[in-house]
Amino acid sequence: MRQALIGGPELQKVAEETDLLAGALTVRDKQEVLEKLRKAIDISGGISRENPSAGVFTITYKNYSRGKSLQVVDRLLNAFVEGALGGKRQGSEQAEQFLASQISDYKRRLSSAEESLAEFKKR
Repeated sequence: MRQALIGGPELQKVAEETDLLAGALTVRDKQEVLEKLRKAIDISGGISRENPSAGVFTITYKNYSRGKSLQVVDRLLNAFVEGALGGKRQGSEQAEQFLASQISDYKRRLSSAEESLAEFKKR
């Protein structure tokens, strides 16, 4: 989970949304800001073998500005929730597609069975 949240694109998005990259003029400056941000974020907890129902995560970010710390943690939390919901949404869409194909298949089977029954009754 840590890598998903503070991997390249997601971390850069957080840095941009919280104006941490505002003073970074060069690519190297941006990379340094992102690396400092990555090192300052601590994500702990989660699901373990000992306690699989304890899906609690702690996201910590320390900054001289309380407001900035809250912004960064809030953006990371939102990214986590969106990722979790996106996975569920994708699973729901796949289930819906599967069920639609099954319904279509059973409609064809029913139609074929009804035709066979009609033919049988004609004899």
